[in-house]
Amino acid sequence: VLDIRAIVGRAGDETPVLSEDMTTVVFSPYWNIPDTIAENETAPAVARDPNYLARQGIEILRVSSSGTQTVNASDVDWDNPESLKGLAFRQRPGSSNALGHVKFLFPNEYNVYLHDTPADALFAKPGRAFSHRCIRVEERETLAKYVLKDYPEWDDESIFAAMRSGVEKHVKLKMKIPVHIT
Repeated sequence: VLDIRAIVGRAGDETPVLSEDMTTVVFSPYWNIPDTIAENETAPAVARDPNYLARQGIEILRVSSSGTQTVNASDVDWDNPESLKGLAFRQRPGSSNALGHVKFLFPNEYNVYLHDTPADALFAKPGRAFSHRCIRVEERETLAKYVLKDYPEWDDESIFAAMRSGVEKHVKLKMKIPVHIT
């Protein structure tokens, strides 16, 4: 139905083979940074550059049984891996968000999904294995229009506006869409 270029998992972070049902479209998504990326990429970047989190729009959260609280980056010892335990990192919606303006969820054991990306230049490369297992799609608006084609309230204007609103919006699909990653 559609022919859209994609970026898949790089060597060592290969996109898994799976079959699941797409259930939700998320506009202006937060990116909850996986622990492995936070430990191996985010924390070292902050240790090198104290302004990294602010520039990237990343929040630090401490999640506990009593709730979630925001943590100030200056209160973290970035050189001590123990001080990172119990912290969660998430990137606010926006143009620099690693997930771009939209993600398409098909819940699975690997926490893999389709999403937009701000790194559009990667689609021009002949080999496109650059991600951490998820699948980045080039024509995000085209895919969103296709997925929501039977939803009259989601016309071109509302999709475009939701992608750029800066406020996370979940759209639960009435009919699940089979997704097969082969």
